[in-house]
Amino acid sequence: MDPMQVIEELGVPGRLPVEAIRAAQADREAMVPVFLRTIDDFLELRGPVDPDALFFIFHLLGEWREKSAYWPLAVFLRLPGDVLDTILGDSITETTHRVMAAVFDGDPNPLYDIIRDPEADEYVRAKMCQTIAMLTRRGDLPRDATAAFLRDCFSQLEPQQDCYVNVLRDAMAVDSLDSCGIYFGTTGGQVYASRDSGDSWQAIVRDLPAVLSVEVQTLA
Repeated sequence: MDPMQVIEELGVPGRLPVEAIRAAQADREAMVPVFLRTIDDFLELRGPVDPDALFFIFHLLGEWREKSAYWPLAVFLRLPGDVLDTILGDSITETTHRVMAAVFDGDPNPLYDIIRDPEADEYVRAKMCQTIAMLTRRGDLPRDATAAFLRDCFSQLEPQQDCYVNVLRDAMAVDSLDSCGIYFGTTGGQVYASRDSGDSWQAIVRDLPAVLSVEVQTLA
């Protein structure tokens, strides 16, 4: 089976293209440039590409840990959410972070760009944060650099409005000062404080386990 036949077979809907996958795995050296050209053609609108073929190409490049796919796949993941959903479906939340960690070439900027892009799919942005966590945990990214990026995200990431956190029933408290300080903790491990009755907020603690309760004591 030649490379173009593999692409054609990968795009046949309704069945698992076992023979095409085996043929691709048996001749990776020939298939990688064809796969990358197929992705590039799709991104540049140079012709129709079957969504099923793109699904298998995305995952095979991840399985092969193909570094040359890192930048093209980063561009691919910045496509509109409805386009990605047609191609990847549930894999947006199940495998995109693992694929990008597998093809990572040492430069985190493509991941940063996805996370910072307010037009990118929100689930993809969240999964790329998970990719960064995976890369940091295995030593491919310095912890200090990751911490600095995440701190910047907290204040700069768009959108800043209409964003929500989960707060449990006992994880909010107020103090007895005239300006009425308000404090709450989130299930994501942050504690936020307002010294002006909720007009402005700042995170005073991060990186905790889920915050189950918050109490406040006013010192004389």
